[in-house]
Amino acid sequence: MGSALTLGALTLTGCGRSGSTSPGTSPGTGVASRAPLPAPVPPIPGVTTHGLRVVEVAHPDPRLTDVTLTTADLPTPFTVRICTPTDYATSGRRYPVLWLLHGSSGDHTSWTQSGGVLETTRDREVIVVMPDGGVGGWYTDWVAPAHGPRRWETVHLDRLLPAIDDFLPTVPDRGARAIAGLSMGGFGALAYAGRHPDLFAAVASFSGPADIASVEASWLIANEAVSDGEVQGAIFGPGGMITAAMHQHNPVELLAGLGRAQRVALYCGTGAATATAPADQLEAWIHQTNVALAAKIARPDRTRPFVSYPGNHSWEFWARNLRTELPALLDSIAPSEVA
Repeated sequence: MGSALTLGALTLTGCGRSGSTSPGTSPGTGVASRAPLPAPVPPIPGVTTHGLRVVEVAHPDPRLTDVTLTTADLPTPFTVRICTPTDYATSGRRYPVLWLLHGSSGDHTSWTQSGGVLETTRDREVIVVMPDGGVGGWYTDWVAPAHGPRRWETVHLDRLLPAIDDFLPTVPDRGARAIAGLSMGGFGALAYAGRHPDLFAAVASFSGPADIASVEASWLIANEAVSDGEVQGAIFGPGGMITAAMHQHNPVELLAGLGRAQRVALYCGTGAATATAPADQLEAWIHQTNVALAAKIARPDRTRPFVSYPGNHSWEFWARNLRTELPALLDSIAPSEVA
């Protein structure tokens, strides 16, 4: 971005969680009669906001900014990558926001390095927020970490989300905010939207497990904590047990919250082999959970597409899913007034 962009930018003045529409605003947009918002300013290392402390700001591309932060809710710093529209530096407007969550073993760079985000969003009027979620963080506040707190849900939604609305010229309203993710991040997108329907108007999941209340899923997730440098079972509880925390974050059990979303889009391969991809048992299991969720969330007054295709658990399909879904996802959060 360089000095020309300066992130228009990132302001560090505090405000509360930006989920609901303020009195006197237009429903769904939060901007029609809102008092003018303060002009954002760039983040400065050392400044704190919403329990976050900025330690570094980098610009790996003219449209990308990486902000590294610390918080008492995590044992180590984390980074959020922000992708801005091509006209960001000169438009003087406010934009809707798309949160994109990475999968297991990924980080804030995953969607730009492997998912084609820069090209896919080149002509789109949206700010894309791609936060670290841990190597195997599962987008939740861990129940039993042994080496310091891992409160990813708190970090993302209570701290980073309002900070982003301070940092950037966003339309700070749930009606102009969507969330999507792949694999672990697809689960995270569904869980965040289902548990916090006041924050997101639309959600898309690409190969995200939609039902984790099984012994098999409990072992998979319990062991992921080890890859993240923690003890087995630190996330939702011991492997082999279906815990209360799993039920509380289980997308297929979050029907009331997901029911409030204007759009819930599910994309998942069947696990069947294709000309370019081998058969995949993991994707086949995830597909079964998506079939179950799709049946439960169907509503005549809401958009609930379920896109099933032959394919496996890989970027070949997730990048394609984003390209396919993005126009409809953005239509669901397009504010009627963004100036």
